Amino acid sequence: MAYKDIEDVMDQQKGLVEIVARFEPKLVKMAPPERNRSRRR
Repeated sequence: MAYKDIEDVMDQQKGLVEIVARFEPKLVKMAPPERNRSRRR
């Protein structure tokens, strides 16, 4: 799994972190697909 559940991580690290705010996105907008995807190396 590439990403961990943030609630589990925060619970496991509760001795090291202090929650001061919580952000819950209402909208996620993806970037439009790129044209001419030539990669320079």
